[in-house]
Amino acid sequence: MPAVTIEQTDLRGLLLDVVRQAIREEFGPPAEKGGGEPSLLLTVRQVAAALGVGARSVWRMASAGELPGQIKVGGATRWQRAAIEDFVAERAKRAALRRRSAKTLDARGLPA
Repeated sequence: MPAVTIEQTDLRGLLLDVVRQAIREEFGPPAEKGGGEPSLLLTVRQVAAALGVGARSVWRMASAGELPGQIKVGGATRWQRAAIEDFVAERAKRAALRRRSAKTLDARGLPA
């Protein structure tokens, strides 16, 4: 099978589309609020589901400053949907690059 070359910007866009679709499938489209504007904020449970971790892990990541887009609304903590989508896409991209670079090593761990 011939190798397919994907530009990094194309890969990022593709990953963002996949992440956005997964969030829509999990939570549905952004909820409409009173002014007709879509809800752009996620709860801790929604963030946990998007990341595939538990709520405690989300709080731990937020406390460590690893999770972007955290804001306070009244007394509630929410995360910006776009920031979480970008975060998940970036993590997926890094994982794909690690897998790809691991495949190019021979049995001795040297580049093939």
